[in-house]
Amino acid sequence: MFELLLFDAAEQKCLEDGLDFLAGLRRLKSLGAPRELTNREYFRWWAGRDVEETSELGKRWFSQALEEHGGRVVFEEMRHRLELHRARGDRIVLVSGSFSPAVVPLATHVQAEDILATELVVEAGKYTGEIRTPMIGQGKAVAVRAHAARGSVRLDLSHAYGDDISDAPFMELTGCPTAVNSTNSALALHSQRAGWQQLDTRKEAK
Repeated sequence: MFELLLFDAAEQKCLEDGLDFLAGLRRLKSLGAPRELTNREYFRWWAGRDVEETSELGKRWFSQALEEHGGRVVFEEMRHRLELHRARGDRIVLVSGSFSPAVVPLATHVQAEDILATELVVEAGKYTGEIRTPMIGQGKAVAVRAHAARGSVRLDLSHAYGDDISDAPFMELTGCPTAVNSTNSALALHSQRAGWQQLDTRKEAK
């Protein structure tokens, strides 16, 4: 989400504004603001932006990211796990607090069948900057439960991956939750107490 915003700011030749905006979100977090609040504040950047143009922006951003990283925008271990899920015939669903311009290109890249992402209010083809359907914390759990019901998915046989304590509500619905890169975090403590699997991909970045 942050990278997309900076890419947009660079295209609009207001990179400093983008950096200042993100610094403000980090300040909120440092003051203890819940992720639900910082997520909501993030989308104010997109107020007044054309939906279709933002979608094309997302495609340009992801294409550049692929080029810069040699096509590797997913950690190798996570890519391997996704391949195993596909080989078993599992349905891959991306559950994200981000919105479609950022998530759709990634979903296409990893061959995800479905997306559950934050939906923004749209008026006259433009984002208002307000959220219609949040996808953070309990919002993810509600969406995952509804998605499973529609598709007759057995959540007790499903896997879930998350990297923040706000992901715990939806991860707890599944039979095989895995905490990703959660060392020394609230999610790490929660997952250790619950006996969840741990996955650390950060060594791949070294």
